[in-house]
Amino acid sequence: KKLCNYEMVTFINNCTQGTDFNLFFGDGGSTKGNIYHQAINYQYMLPGVYVPYIKAISACGSDSVLLDTIKVNGAPKVTLSNARSKMCLGSEIYLKYSPSSLLNPKWFVNYALTDSLVNPFKFHPKSIGKYKITVVASNQFCLGLDSFEINVEAAPDIKISVNEVTCDTMRVVINGNYKIGNLEVNWGDGITDYGKLYHVYNDTGNFLIKITLVEGLCTLYFEREIFVKTPPRFNLLMHPALKDCLNPGDTLNMFVELDSLPYQVDLYNWAGVYICSNCERRIKNINYMNCEPKAFKVVVKDKDNCRTEKEIEYACFDPNSIKYKAFIPNAFTPKNGDLLNDMYLPHLTYYDSGMDYNLKIYDRWGEKLFESSDPDIGWDGTYKGNVSPMDVYVYVIVYGCPGHKYNQHKGTLHLLR
Repeated sequence: KKLCNYEMVTFINNCTQGTDFNLFFGDGGSTKGNIYHQAINYQYMLPGVYVPYIKAISACGSDSVLLDTIKVNGAPKVTLSNARSKMCLGSEIYLKYSPSSLLNPKWFVNYALTDSLVNPFKFHPKSIGKYKITVVASNQFCLGLDSFEINVEAAPDIKISVNEVTCDTMRVVINGNYKIGNLEVNWGDGITDYGKLYHVYNDTGNFLIKITLVEGLCTLYFEREIFVKTPPRFNLLMHPALKDCLNPGDTLNMFVELDSLPYQVDLYNWAGVYICSNCERRIKNINYMNCEPKAFKVVVKDKDNCRTEKEIEYACFDPNSIKYKAFIPNAFTPKNGDLLNDMYLPHLTYYDSGMDYNLKIYDRWGEKLFESSDPDIGWDGTYKGNVSPMDVYVYVIVYGCPGHKYNQHKGTLHLLR
């Protein structure tokens, strides 16, 4: 007979009624009796091969009879890892038995057989309470088991949320009491942070955020796919464009040039107060009260609150107080082969891109040969593609702030070869 060391074997006494007997189990154990057809249960504790026998005793003498050889196989020792006494509702644990060479694992939760046949086993309770988890596995001959009890408690009141769309910076919002050092965030772009609630993405596209928060016995998991989009792009066009041509009490006009629509445009003054919310793209008549430097902030955002901010600073003083000075040459030598002094170009000691500027060149008969509104572009000594002769010519230069008194210089210059 073959059996496992946790099984009972039953011996039946068939001696004549009234005969005393001694039953020897072969492992050092024995018992006595004298009841006919008596059933005797016995458990072998150690694996091995045993030869039990019975010795009957009566008034006529005694007799011994050997019984069948019994082979006892050892039950495998099964050990569960990652067992714990408490866990949090909403979390999960993975239980693993060893040795992994055992066959036919069966998992029981509160004595009910589950449909899981794998190692490890994922335990994900749906309600609070006490659970008993048991695994049964076998070798070639016998079953082994291990079990433990675990108490599932209510999860802490912690809520995790993220926006599904962002421009570049993603922020994690966590409501509830928790320790920031227990937070792990995998941002989905190859970067994992610990104890950090925000992240700047360098690329656009879809990313899967995975958040793990350990709080006491509980491990909370959160996943969300997000989309990182390109933030709004825009240019600011101002009038007047020159800050130094702005007087106290003047008004500014601003135009927000957007790359696409629809976007919401908000404008703040230097004190952080709305000048207008959801402004039109052409913002007119922004009052400028004094000459201290002031910064205007323009915020452009889309329906997903993706936003881009730009600041522009203005200062002002009386344009009539500007001490202009111009260095005006009285001769130049274009295309004479020395590559020197080839351009007739006056130089202004004070100039800004918002100023008006005009240079004109006339011949001695009053015909206009050249005109420029760019102070960096001068006359090269030609007219309609032809080289002008050596002679005396007239220049007229006008420059200054729009709407204010202009400066004008007029005189003669010599073209030399």
